[in-house]
Amino acid sequence: DELIKYASRVANGKTRIVQRDENLADLLNRFVTSNVSVSPKNDVVFIIDTTISMKEEFPIFIEIYPNLIKSLQKKVKDLRIGFIFFRDYGEEYITKIEPLTDDFDKLEQILRETTIKGGQDIPEALNEAIYDLEKMDFKADKRTAFILTDASAHSIPKGKITEEMAKDKIKELDVKTNIICLPYR
Repeated sequence: DELIKYASRVANGKTRIVQRDENLADLLNRFVTSNVSVSPKNDVVFIIDTTISMKEEFPIFIEIYPNLIKSLQKKVKDLRIGFIFFRDYGEEYITKIEPLTDDFDKLEQILRETTIKGGQDIPEALNEAIYDLEKMDFKADKRTAFILTDASAHSIPKGKITEEMAKDKIKELDVKTNIICLPYR
């Protein structure tokens, strides 16, 4: 419930609430592809929760990644992809950024090397991950982000980044931000 409420306050794109019995691979393919505009250029950032509660979902994202890229390339001539992986305070990292690039094979290797661990509580450093959009080298006029998580941000910030700051960063950078709310396991 907290994640759904958070999504309604922060996302300026679409929010998709995933049910436990849905086929996540199909859903991700459809949702991402349908929410990237046909355009000459688009920079797409995936903001992904890499805590232990994502141990079932993250491998599905890795599995669909090659076909997802092919589908997006049919819609966008000059496509760049980047990642912001996030965990929480006290973890190996709060956020880890993989810059926007058109080297999709390199990004696939990074995905495969990314480990899922940590995050022993439900709220994560989601505000910090969204705020880190400012570290992406956006060049395209169309900018799209997809947040893939099963946990909301901390309602009381653990660091200096607040929900309001995250929302302002989305607006400032003009990034259409979509959230895929996964069931917490």
